[in-house]
Amino acid sequence: LNVRPNVGWRPATALLTRLDVRSGSLPGQASPWQPTVKVALGWRLPAGVTLASNIGLAALDTRGDRYTQHFGSLWLGRTITGRVGSFAEAFAFSREARSGPSTRYVRGGVTVLVTNRMHLDVNASTQLGSVGERRALGIGMKHRM
Repeated sequence: LNVRPNVGWRPATALLTRLDVRSGSLPGQASPWQPTVKVALGWRLPAGVTLASNIGLAALDTRGDRYTQHFGSLWLGRTITGRVGSFAEAFAFSREARSGPSTRYVRGGVTVLVTNRMHLDVNASTQLGSVGERRALGIGMKHRM
């Protein structure tokens, strides 16, 4: 739900909801209902820079253990040339398992706009402040409807 557009320093604001519902019969799957709600904010800044953030809350369930997860992110993107851009983001979760610790990540990458509705990206990320840091390289595709 788009609440308002970006005007000056007032951010574009949207409310996003998600409801994951169990399907199929695989053993060990989560409970049937896992709702998520988040508020997304976005600013178009000078020089082709975009700043975005979101904060949210999810009611998750892992094998019958229901817990609440809080999360947030801060994202910065910049156009390099007409169809090539770059991005960096930091995001955090209060926990990723019922009895798990909070987690924080940083990710950065390069995007290529294939069409006005689709881009491809190459990215790298790492988990911060954990004994078992997780690092990843990835490729992605985003298609806007």
